Amino acid sequence: MANNQHVNELFRAYLAGRCTHEELDALLRYFDLDAPSDQLMQLILQEFEQPVPADVDQDHVRAINQRVNIRLGAHTQAVGKRRIRYMRWLPYAAAVLIVVTAAISMFYSDRIAGLTGRQVNGLSTASQGDADSKGPDAILPGGNRATLTLADGRVINLDETQTGIVVGAEDITYNDGSDLKLADGGRGEKPSTAMLSLTTPKGGTYQLTLPDGSKVWLNSVAKIAYPRTFSGDTREIQLWGEAFFEVQSRPKQPFVVRTKALSITVLGTAFNVSAYDDEPSMSATVSEGSVRVTHGSSTAVVRAGQRALLGLADQRLSLQQANVDQALAWKNGYFHFDGVKVDAIMRQLERWYDLDVSYGNRMPDVEFSGIMQRKENANQVFEILEETGSVAFKLNGRKVTVHPVNQTNK
Repeated sequence: MANNQHVNELFRAYLAGRCTHEELDALLRYFDLDAPSDQLMQLILQEFEQPVPADVDQDHVRAINQRVNIRLGAHTQAVGKRRIRYMRWLPYAAAVLIVVTAAISMFYSDRIAGLTGRQVNGLSTASQGDADSKGPDAILPGGNRATLTLADGRVINLDETQTGIVVGAEDITYNDGSDLKLADGGRGEKPSTAMLSLTTPKGGTYQLTLPDGSKVWLNSVAKIAYPRTFSGDTREIQLWGEAFFEVQSRPKQPFVVRTKALSITVLGTAFNVSAYDDEPSMSATVSEGSVRVTHGSSTAVVRAGQRALLGLADQRLSLQQANVDQALAWKNGYFHFDGVKVDAIMRQLERWYDLDVSYGNRMPDVEFSGIMQRKENANQVFEILEETGSVAFKLNGRKVTVHPVNQTNK
């Protein structure tokens, strides 16, 4: 195998566009090691910081970058080596183009220029491109979908062309100021302290500005219940599912989020709460400020960059360092996996794409690291995961069966 100096020379020659065919072959062989190369990873990391020329097709870079991230992340784990925690979204990085031509050429070859609808491991895939392409087999991503339940029980299907609603002192409007056309401003016949609720279905997400100006982003299959106005000593809301909060500071009126198992108290901060019933744990991850998380007699003060994690099996509350980018990825339009098992990934996909997921003879024993955009068709996400050679999908409408792939036969 080439020594370190020679690899560096080949790498720089490629960047300068003066690699011969023989040198490029040598570089490709280096990328195809049985184990990941720390030296090569460092070179890639250095190049990630360089800008991409303006004439590069950025959509093409984005699509390929997702495959690079997932493919390299799965490879580092499959060989049992130290997992490389460099998976973050770098949409316009020069290294993407390098890795595409080198590492990915041997795996994807003719797929790079444009993926057309075809069968991949039994999965009918959609064409490569933006998520608004509507091939016959495309499962489109979720969008702005939610219902608002008013204090008097009326249920309003909210406009899918809008991103969220604002609960004002006199009325409820969309984020752009347009009216929901509620004759009574959404108060109904109930007092102002009566609870309203915002609910997102599978494949839905929506924003909410509360009466105090605090902002909430709801993930799919989530519900938040809140009063028409905040009165009393605290500002209390209830949450099922997942939401991100940016809370307005009111030191004399703390903001309290209550879930099925946690109580989270804050004066003013930004944090994410995940409280799905089908997950093995619930968590509160803080990006700014601090919160106090309570479960029974256990309490944890969580500061920026930390999370409180409640294991639902043992009911133990623990304080941990957090991957904030991963926790907030859904809000920012991404799936972010960092050593995530297949079943955990599929629960995210099931909620966002409105899928019915099952497994074949056994659960695939593989973890993935990488980042993908949530605006991709589900078919494209499956295809990217399949290209790792670790997992395969059978698709029948919105019913998806997950199968392991014997990596020893790759």
